[in-house]
Amino acid sequence: MKNVIIYSRVATDETTMSLEFQEETLKNYCKEHNFKIIKSYKEVYPGNTFNRPEWLKLQNFIEASESIVQSILVIRFDRFCRNILLSVKEVDRLNKLGVSVECIEHQIENISMDRLFFKNILLITLEIEN
Repeated sequence: MKNVIIYSRVATDETTMSLEFQEETLKNYCKEHNFKIIKSYKEVYPGNTFNRPEWLKLQNFIEASESIVQSILVIRFDRFCRNILLSVKEVDRLNKLGVSVECIEHQIENISMDRLFFKNILLITLEIEN
């Protein structure tokens, strides 16, 4: 059984993809794939930085949990971050802690360089849409 944190984020309260929808979708995904949800974080904050209140709590939990968490799940990668350079650095930092970032809508996991490359292309596309 894989231990995961689910993370939901919107930039404003008026965003079309609600926090509740994201959280419910992530919970259903975890149930279907037999993942154990260790923690769930939800926040309303822009995605162009990792200096977000709930993200900082998530980081502190991971660092204090001694390898209990294997992955952070988000519904789409733009819910993780909308800044490609920051995203790559954060993914690298998390990988060094033994934690991957997975987006369930695009079925991307941090297993190989080609997937990380595809993820970066996706990030650039999402940043351009912004």
